Amino acid sequence: METRHGMADRRGTVRFGELLRRHRKAAGLTQESLAAAAELSSRTVGNLERARAKVPQRRSVAALADTLQLTGEPRSEFLRAAIAERMPRAGEPVPGVRPAQLPPELSDFTGRAEAVAELCAGLGPHGPAATGAAGPVRPEARPRVAVLTGPAGVGKTATAVRAAHRAREHFPDGQLHLDLRGSAPVPATTGQLLGTLLRTLGVPATQVPAGAADRWERYRALVAGRRFLLVLDDAADTAQVAAVLPASATCAVLVTSRVRLRGLPGATLVRLGPLPRAEAGAFLARLVGPARTAAEPAAAAAVLTACQGLPLALRVVGARLAARPAWGIAALAGRLADPRRLLDELTAGDLSVRRALRESYLALPAEQERSGAFAAALFRLIGTLPGERIHGRVLVARSGLPEDEVRAALAALADRHLLEPVDEHDAGGLPGPLDALGPMDAPGPLDAPGPLETLDTRGALGTLGPLGSRGALAPEHPWAYRIDPLVKCFATELAGPAGAVATTGAGAAARAVTGTGRDTGAALRATDPAREVPGKSLAASW
Repeated sequence: METRHGMADRRGTVRFGELLRRHRKAAGLTQESLAAAAELSSRTVGNLERARAKVPQRRSVAALADTLQLTGEPRSEFLRAAIAERMPRAGEPVPGVRPAQLPPELSDFTGRAEAVAELCAGLGPHGPAATGAAGPVRPEARPRVAVLTGPAGVGKTATAVRAAHRAREHFPDGQLHLDLRGSAPVPATTGQLLGTLLRTLGVPATQVPAGAADRWERYRALVAGRRFLLVLDDAADTAQVAAVLPASATCAVLVTSRVRLRGLPGATLVRLGPLPRAEAGAFLARLVGPARTAAEPAAAAAVLTACQGLPLALRVVGARLAARPAWGIAALAGRLADPRRLLDELTAGDLSVRRALRESYLALPAEQERSGAFAAALFRLIGTLPGERIHGRVLVARSGLPEDEVRAALAALADRHLLEPVDEHDAGGLPGPLDALGPMDAPGPLDAPGPLETLDTRGALGTLGPLGSRGALAPEHPWAYRIDPLVKCFATELAGPAGAVATTGAGAAARAVTGTGRDTGAALRATDPAREVPGKSLAASW
C-alpha cells in the first residue's frame, strides 16, 4: 500500500524508516550528521532507514524529530509511525501466550449467589468481538468494569474469584489477576503493575519499557481488540485502577476494594455485607462438619452471633475447631462471649480479624491529610462511647472539632467501611442506649482530661438542638452511622490501655500534625499499636 508520503505497511501507516529518510534528505543532512546531533550512531540511523533495526524509545525518536525540526502534523505523523512500529498490531497475540491467572475457587465457598450474578452481569459478553456481531470495535471504547467493595474480611476476593470463573468463557484470550496491595503500607505503583502485565502478556523482561507512559502504550496495543478479563484485587483507590484499565471494549475488569471507589464511569457497583444468618450457619457447618454443629446447636448459634456473619471470623473459628477435634463448640463459644478477648480468639495462624481491621485503620491517614488524621482520632473516640450507633453531633460536642471536619472524618471512615451510614430517623438519632450512660460530664475536646466513659450524651446533645429533624443537613453527608460489633471491639482496643493508645490527646495530635503539614500517617502510627503485616492468601481474604 502506497501513500502520498511514501511507503506504508499493511496497517496503512507510513513506515518510520521511509519517513526518516525523506525528512533527513529534505533537511540536507547526512546519516552521520543526523546521528551525531541526535546522539545516535550512524549505523543505527542507517539501519532504521532500511527497516533493519528496532525503532528506538520515545526519547530517541523525539531527539530525531527535534534535529529534523519537525513540527505540527509532520511531527505527529513521525511519532505515530514510530509508535506503530514499536508496538504489535492491535489484536495481534503474542505467540503461545494465553494467560490463565485466576486463583482456584475455594472448595467451601458458601452463598453470595446474588452478588456473583450481579458481577457476572456487569462483566457481560463484550462488544462485537465477543458477541459475534459484525463491525469493528472502537479501540477507544471503555471496557466493562464491575467493582466489589465491602469491609475487611467480608469475602470480596473469594466472591470475585467465583464470579471471574463463571464469566471466563466470554474471555478466551485470557484472564489476568493482579494484587494491587491497596491495604498494604505501600500499594503497588502504576509502573509495577504495567510491568507485571506486560511480562504476563509475553513481553520479555529485557524489552519492558522503562517509563510508565511507554509501558502503557505497549500494554494498550497488546490488549486492543482481544478479549481479556482483568481481575484487580485490593485496589487502594480509583486512580490506581484507572491507570491500568485497558482501552478496549472487548475487555472487562473486575475490581475488589475496601474503599468505596468512585469515578469509574459506567461501572457496576456491588457492595458485599456480612453473610445472612442462614448462609453463615451453612458455612460454619461446612468448615467444622454438619454433624458437629448439629450436636451443639445452641453453641453453634452463639458462635454465629459472635462472628456477626463475617466470613473471615467464621473461617478462623472453623480452623481452630478443626485443629481440635475433641474440643466442643461450646468451649470456644464461651471464650468468644468475652468482648475483651474476642479479637484474640478470632486469630488462627495468618488468619486474623484484628489484623484485617488494622490494615483498614492504618490506611485512613493516606487518603486526605486532614480528614485522615481526624478520622483516626474520632475512630478511637467512638471506641469509648457506648452502643453501636453514632451521631455526628455527639462527636462534634465531645471532640471540639469543627462540624465540617467531623463530617469529612466520618465520610473517610465510611469509605473504608469502618462505619456504615444509616437513616437518622431509623437510628433514632442517638449514639447508643442512653440508660447505659453515666453521670453528666461537660463535653470537651478530644484532648480534654477526664474519663471519657462518663460522658453524658444527653447533656452534649442538649446544646445542639433536637435530633428528630434533619434541618439543614445535606442528605449526601449523613450524620448517623452504625459500627459493627467486631469493628467496635477493635476501636475500643485502640482507645483503651490494652491498645496502648489513649484517646485523650488524639485531637491535639491530629490538629498539630495537620497544622504543621507533617506526615499524618507517621505521626499517628507513632502513637498507635498497629503494626505492618504481610500479604494475604485467598483464604485469609475472607
